Amino acid sequence: MLDSLLNRLPVEDAAAAALEFEPVPRMLGDHSLYRRMTLTPASCGHNSLFLAQVADWTWGTVSETCGTEMYREKNGNGMPTYLSFYYLRILGGPAMQMHQLTFGDVIDVVTTAYNFGSESILTLHRVARASPGGAPPRAVSAYELYERRDESCLYVESLNRWITRSRPGNEALVKSSPAGIVTSHLPVLPERHSPRLVYDVARRSGTFHDVASPEYEPVVDEYTVDYTIDAARDLNGVGLVFFASFASIVDSSLLKLWKHLGRDVDSFVNRVVRDRQICYAANVEVDTPVRLTLRSWRRRDDPREEIFNIVMRDPARDRLVLVCTLNIRSEHSSHASA
Repeated sequence: MLDSLLNRLPVEDAAAAALEFEPVPRMLGDHSLYRRMTLTPASCGHNSLFLAQVADWTWGTVSETCGTEMYREKNGNGMPTYLSFYYLRILGGPAMQMHQLTFGDVIDVVTTAYNFGSESILTLHRVARASPGGAPPRAVSAYELYERRDESCLYVESLNRWITRSRPGNEALVKSSPAGIVTSHLPVLPERHSPRLVYDVARRSGTFHDVASPEYEPVVDEYTVDYTIDAARDLNGVGLVFFASFASIVDSSLLKLWKHLGRDVDSFVNRVVRDRQICYAANVEVDTPVRLTLRSWRRRDDPREEIFNIVMRDPARDRLVLVCTLNIRSEHSSHASA
């Protein structure tokens, strides 16, 4: 039907229609999914909106590749199970930033699922700006992500774990896979590309950054922001604090530090986030006060290259909630220590 429509259009209009046409997601092999979509107001702007789309892509890919119904899965005891984000890495560049995507942008998204054991699944997403007559879609791999990354694309690596509630509330979450889910046909991630050691070290040390690196000098030793989990904003449909809300809380705390350093909002909006890594260690109850502790470093030979680190804790329960490290390039860099 699309072909007959395009044949009745002028060449330039046909190209535009082909670009805007959104096919049903389709498989690339047996463990990758391709989709073309036009970004709507609900899927771009604030980071939490775009990351919500990443969650949909992740769940949709796992549903398709593992033959499961993500929204109705239960464990062997009949309890609902959820594919929860545990580790997230987002790699971008000047040509593609998730907070700079806007209404009507047409993107091509390819997602590949990897077997990461009986209780976890790792997915890789490559996001590219769509163009008419471009090369046919191809699967994204860990090799591409870590060794042949396309600087014009945005890459998202997410490790998700199956969890369920062992009792009411958000604190007693335990690993629990759905009954009968099949993942043995998915490829296994090469050990050299596994994030396991990276996020284990980050949980213990409180950062993904090598603080001993001679290339960077400290700027901010400690800056704290307090936040209370908001029942009107931060919860998902099953009452857990949404992983994308956590990312938004992190960015909000970074903006406060940004202003504390004497920088303006425009420079924050125009920042280039080259690398963002988050390890989620725990969920928290509604109305819980959390404390975010921020630190930063700048590259000695180029102060525009900065590392920001955020640790979120639940002080009342003395629990680590998450660790986040961002590699940011900004044209507005403060030279004053804080």
